[in-house]
Amino acid sequence: MKSVILFYRYPASSPLEKCLSIPEESGEGGGIDLLKSFLGNSSLPDRRVGAIRGILGCTLLILCLSGFTGLIVNAQNLTDEHKAVEQYIEQQQQFQDSIVNLRRQQVINEILEEIKAQKSVQLSIPSRTTTVADAGELAQDRDALIDLYNSTNGDNWTNSTGWKDADGNFNPVVSNDWYGITVDGEGYVVAIRLGINNLNGQIPGSLSNLTRLQALYLYQNQLVGPIPHELGSLSNLVALDLIYNDFNDSIPPEFGNLSNLRDLFLSHCRLIGSIPTELRRLSELLFLGLNSNQITGSIPPELGELLKLKNLNLFINQVEGQIPPGLAGISTLEILNLGFNQLSGSVPGELSELPSLIRLIIYHNKFTFEDFVSKGFINNIPQFSFAPQDSVDQKIEISRLIGGPLMLNANVDRNTAPPSKYQWFKDGVAITTFDVSNGTFTINDFSAEDYGDYHYYIQNSDAPNLTLKSRIQRIIPYECVEIDFDFTATPFICTNNFTITSPVHSCEELTYSWNFGDGGTSNERDPYHSYASPGTYDVTFTVEYHCDSLCGIQADTVSKQVVVPEQHLDLVETTVNVPSRRIEKVLSASASTFADTWAIPRSDVTVSAKNPYQSGTMGVWRNNGSYVYTVERSSSDPVKIAGDGTFSLNAFNWNYAGLEAIPNWLKANDITNYSEYGFELENKDILGNYSSAIYGYGGQLPAATGQNMKYREMAFTGFEDIDGKSAGNWRLVNETQPFIKFLEVPVGMGALALVKADMASLSTDDSWTVYGFRPFRFIGFPAKVVSDNKVICMKPYPENPDWTIILFEQSVMPHLWAGWIGNIYGNETPDRPDIDETVAHSGKKSLRVTAISTREQDHLTLIPGKDYLIGCWVSVNDMHLTEPKLAEDIGLTITVRDEAGAEIFSANYAPEGPVIEGWQKLSGILSYPLSAAKFDLTFKPGSKGTAWYDDLRLHPLDGNMQSYVYEEETLRLKAVLDENNYASLYYYDQEGKLRIVKKETEKGIKTISESNDHLIEYNQ
Repeated sequence: MKSVILFYRYPASSPLEKCLSIPEESGEGGGIDLLKSFLGNSSLPDRRVGAIRGILGCTLLILCLSGFTGLIVNAQNLTDEHKAVEQYIEQQQQFQDSIVNLRRQQVINEILEEIKAQKSVQLSIPSRTTTVADAGELAQDRDALIDLYNSTNGDNWTNSTGWKDADGNFNPVVSNDWYGITVDGEGYVVAIRLGINNLNGQIPGSLSNLTRLQALYLYQNQLVGPIPHELGSLSNLVALDLIYNDFNDSIPPEFGNLSNLRDLFLSHCRLIGSIPTELRRLSELLFLGLNSNQITGSIPPELGELLKLKNLNLFINQVEGQIPPGLAGISTLEILNLGFNQLSGSVPGELSELPSLIRLIIYHNKFTFEDFVSKGFINNIPQFSFAPQDSVDQKIEISRLIGGPLMLNANVDRNTAPPSKYQWFKDGVAITTFDVSNGTFTINDFSAEDYGDYHYYIQNSDAPNLTLKSRIQRIIPYECVEIDFDFTATPFICTNNFTITSPVHSCEELTYSWNFGDGGTSNERDPYHSYASPGTYDVTFTVEYHCDSLCGIQADTVSKQVVVPEQHLDLVETTVNVPSRRIEKVLSASASTFADTWAIPRSDVTVSAKNPYQSGTMGVWRNNGSYVYTVERSSSDPVKIAGDGTFSLNAFNWNYAGLEAIPNWLKANDITNYSEYGFELENKDILGNYSSAIYGYGGQLPAATGQNMKYREMAFTGFEDIDGKSAGNWRLVNETQPFIKFLEVPVGMGALALVKADMASLSTDDSWTVYGFRPFRFIGFPAKVVSDNKVICMKPYPENPDWTIILFEQSVMPHLWAGWIGNIYGNETPDRPDIDETVAHSGKKSLRVTAISTREQDHLTLIPGKDYLIGCWVSVNDMHLTEPKLAEDIGLTITVRDEAGAEIFSANYAPEGPVIEGWQKLSGILSYPLSAAKFDLTFKPGSKGTAWYDDLRLHPLDGNMQSYVYEEETLRLKAVLDENNYASLYYYDQEGKLRIVKKETEKGIKTISESNDHLIEYNQ
């Protein structure tokens, strides 16, 4: 071990004088020359050497270097780059350690001088009031030291002299006799110096109780993390030195509270994380040593607020990003060591103007010449270390055919001033000289000999000691890509999903051709295909693809057998926990729920085709149900007025209303359909019975109300507001009349939907518009509409064969959803309905029929297996008819058809019974068969050539309908037709007052009431 110790004007009376010497065999002429040699600049002016003494903050510099002679070498002369890196690191660590060693001694000397000064003052002024140490605080100091001893395995310390007595007990009073402990004149601990003492364990947070602690030195031990955040409360701390430990933790942000801290040394501690911005508050900080750690992130710009900082060392970390320009505002900065990081970008040129900056190290980062040349660093900073740097540019691989020119580009430092020079190498051999023009290297006629690895070097005259090396640009032979495609077949509910598998490639796939082995084919990439029966099928798949113009169109064919098993639908029950709050002594409770997604068919189909939020299908909140709470009320004998009649309530949970899972809450009413004008069209009571209403006259007045029937299985029109269009669910148009059909989806999952309709009624539609929304608020997905969603396959729902499971091509929502599927249909009828005012059963208008007229009734959705009542009034406009038969072959014909349109049967209905003022009632039962899907309604003129039809209705036989007719001009109620389709007629005077009420019966029309109002003129 050869020691080199430099000294400058250190006081001769110092006890350290005997340790200071310069061995004669060093061959150096003196301390200043040796220091210049160490800094690598023998021409360093003496004024800069004086500034270096300022860097160290004192007049003593101790350098203990092993084998110092010959250690400082120029890295450019080394042939072994790894050896050079090791020497860089060793040199910097030794230099930093020398500064830290000196600072430790300096701080301790200052503390000792302060204590000595305090004692001398107390001795020279006997009359002074002295401070008596608080016994509790001294005990607190002692307890903190004992915690440190116990938590760091004090019994195995290298030196623990004075801590315990001969019996192994801790001495009762802390004193300077405790090894490594310094106390002030009152007995408070002011310094802990236990470096290199085999401390093993964690630093206890209780050290924060040492309220007068100024120096904490625990360096070069085996301490582990975390670093106690409580140390941030040591407001008197001047120096904190924890280097060479193994914390593997981040820097506590609370260290920013150490307002008097001047030295913070945390090197070689395996620190992780980023540098806390809170360190900006260390306004007295002189030295910040964080080198040789694993710190990440960027350098906080806030460090530029440390205006007294002299030394910032981040050597060997993983810091990235740019050097903050704010560091150039620290005029006291003398050493800035940022070597061995991942910094990049422009180095702030203002750093070169710092008056005290002696040493700037940025080597082994990601800087290029553009980042620092021509900024004054080399000329203004005595020790500016910038070489070497990491490799530059991107590593690339170029596939190349033989022939034609090839241009390789250097993408770094193309705009430096002065210009940079480039030299190219192939397979490690130079193929050009350094020249500014070599930023681009061109091979005019590429041949097989030109394949290989290329890289380039960069030099710049402003930084002669640095040569940048690029990453490899590898040129390999070009080969046409041959892709090995494959496919998988996955059974799914009611189909098989064929999916192409292939390695990752950049080629363009052009066409696909599938043969599924059962006669089925497809040109889609990942098709679905449903087999009629299980079995083994030979499936062939061919894909054509194009990689480039040289290789043209290529193809790959895959053939293999696919086993199609019997497919089953496994239903899985899921338990959902629904929370509810318990409320006592409740008198009554009810709840209503609302929804903002409704399947509303618009009379103007262009509105329905718009965005659902524009059409009102979504986004309008309407009531959709009401709930009642049913539970026994409390009672007592004798009666207690304070509590009897109340009950305990499980509070309603609106977020889970759709589950109907809260005990004792019953859904009394469920609104299932609204009109486009916001009127309720259909609801369902607690027993599942439906009630419905039909609105007419511009959708503003109820035309019919029915109990025990759904909206789409009832119809009525009085022919008053037809205007050439359909009315009251009857199809009576003379042109293509769009009709929107909606089917409910009580639950869906992804692309699967459970639809309340059998497969027969769905089989004619290849695609649907799907309206999905969240059924329960806790799912948290918004409403969504998928137009023209193709049906992949369908399967009967095993729990209810009248329902169908549909697999769509596109997913509606990623999780559970509910909603509808809908389609717009159009049908053209052969003639125009003749609405006539010649005669009318009620109101002023009726339908005149002069020829057989048939219209498909696709607005109605009758339920197969159910009986319906068809009824109307028929006239031949003969008020004197005496026979109870209007004409031959007069009345209605209903033709029932299956989904394909084939006729199942037809039924004729003729008017019968008494003729009441020229009108005869038609009534009959339609038994809708199970195989039925739709029906046609035919009007017949009869043998007299003309017939009039009025008050046409249809509803379930077990239901009850009442219908209404209004005056079209005034909208006054003109007639109410009861459950038997008999009318109550209302007549009004010129002022609009009801004057006469008549009732239609089998024996004719009878006057029920009549009233006359008039004013009598009275002359007094």
